[in-house]
Amino acid sequence: PFAGGLTTTVAERALEDREWIYGHVVVDEAQELSKMAWHCVARRSTRRSMTVVGDLQQTTHPAGARDWQEALGGIGGTLDLHTLTVTYRITRQTAKTAVDWLTRAGGTAPALQPIREGEPTEHASVKVADLAERIRRLAEATEGRSCVVVADNAYARLAQTLRQSSGEFGTGDTALDSPIAVLTARETKGLEFDTVVVVDPEAISEQAARGSDIYVACTRATKRLVLVSLVSS
Repeated sequence: PFAGGLTTTVAERALEDREWIYGHVVVDEAQELSKMAWHCVARRSTRRSMTVVGDLQQTTHPAGARDWQEALGGIGGTLDLHTLTVTYRITRQTAKTAVDWLTRAGGTAPALQPIREGEPTEHASVKVADLAERIRRLAEATEGRSCVVVADNAYARLAQTLRQSSGEFGTGDTALDSPIAVLTARETKGLEFDTVVVVDPEAISEQAARGSDIYVACTRATKRLVLVSLVSS
C-alpha cells in the first residue's frame, strides 16, 4: 500500500527495480524463450531456482528451444529434467493424427501415452461458400466449446467470411466469448476445445518449422477433431 491507497503488483515493482531478485521463478511455454531471454530470466533468479514447463514439439519462435540442455546449459545451475508422457486431455486417435502431421513436416514424435479412446479424426472437403454452415453443423453435433483453426495467411479473409455469415463465430480479442472461436494455431496455445475444426491443415503444417503449428492445432481437441480441405468446386 502507498499514499492515497495506490498499490502495485510484485511484477510492477520488479519492473521498476533492475536489481529485483525472485526466490523462485516459474516459466510456462518455456520452449519459446531464446538463449538471450534465458539470460534475462537468470538475472532475476540468482539461485537458479526455477520450474520450467514447455513442449519442444510446440516451439514456433525461430530462436526457441530445440533441446533443453542446450537452451538452459548457458545459465548455470543443475538441470533436473522430467518428461511427462501421459495425457488425459486428448484421445489416442487425436494424438495419432497430431503426431502423424508433426513427423510428416519434419518434427520429432513425442512419447505420448493417451489414456482416453475417442472417435476417429474426421476429414472433409468443403467449398469456401459452404464452410460456415458446415462448421456450424459440426459444432452443434458435439456439446461444449468449438474452435476453428485457420492458416496465418488465410486468417483475415476466412475470419471475415465466417463472421459475416453468422454471429456464432468470434474473432480477434473477443473470439473466446463466442460459441465458435476462429483463431490461428499460435493463438490456441494453452487452450482446449471439445470440437476443433482445422481448415487447410496442409497450409498450417507448412507455416512453421518442423510442423509445430499443425501439432498445436490438432492437440487442442478433447473430443472431436475435423480436418477440412478447401476446394474450389
